Amino acid sequence: MAATYPGKSSFLDSASQFDAGLVTMIAQVQPSVVQVRSGQHGAGSGIVWRADGLVLTNYHVVARLDAVQIALHDSGTRKRSTFARM
Repeated sequence: MAATYPGKSSFLDSASQFDAGLVTMIAQVQPSVVQVRSGQHGAGSGIVWRADGLVLTNYHVVARLDAVQIALHDSGTRKRSTFARM
């Protein structure tokens, strides 16, 4: 006989709603996530911050680079040689 717990049904309902919400949220933000690549230094990640293509990433990803390649969610790539380090 399976054990029953008070509130088990409401917990499972809440978990299911959380999972559905998480899947929806990931689907909405996934297109803005990019991979920042450089031939000699591997890769890091970033996000497209503005519609004009500004990518936000961590400093250590670009600290010693002069140029990077941005890999987009749709499999396109863009080369960038101008970026700000703050």
